[in-house]
Amino acid sequence: MVVLGLINFDRDSKVGVGAVLTGPPTEETKLFIEGIKQVSLFNVHEGIERDERQALVDDKRAAVFIVPYNLIPGPSRISALVNANQASGAATAVNIINGMLDKTALQMSGASNQFTLTRE
Repeated sequence: MVVLGLINFDRDSKVGVGAVLTGPPTEETKLFIEGIKQVSLFNVHEGIERDERQALVDDKRAAVFIVPYNLIPGPSRISALVNANQASGAATAVNIINGMLDKTALQMSGASNQFTLTRE
């Protein structure tokens, strides 16, 4: 069993992510949170900041995102709290959220999608 633990066969393959809203969200911010929940790699937990910070300390989350209630329409800032014990998962979560924020900003500015990535 120890060997399996070293290569994470005994862990969920999804990245544990916490999402904390600073207040009742705008409709657009709700949609952004729903988008986070749709990321198949994430196991998303919504909660209050104190509980999500504790889950991070208890190694139950790779990252916790503190999301302002008025993230959209912005300008705004998300705080990412990361778990050093799950650095790879935390980095993955931060990169995915950054990509989502970039794509959201482009859509809000009216820019058309100039690039497509296809997976083969």
